[in-house]
Amino acid sequence: MTNSWSVASSTYSLNEVALPFVCHRCGRRYAHKCNLMRHLRLECGIAPRYQCDQCMKKFKHRHHLREHEKIHALATMY
Repeated sequence: MTNSWSVASSTYSLNEVALPFVCHRCGRRYAHKCNLMRHLRLECGIAPRYQCDQCMKKFKHRHHLREHEKIHALATMY
């Protein structure tokens, strides 16, 4: 089974149909335009803004930092 097909002399891959919105900077694909716009606004080509106070690791999203901080909290419990 392949993940491509032809229609009227054009070949389409599954990604081209399922993920039609493409970042012009990095090539990542998205199913919804709003996700592409968020990617462009917060991720692509943007330096990480959130930094862990304990190990200095950086993150582009605050919720990723919060998840990471749990590692340090668990390490201090034992």
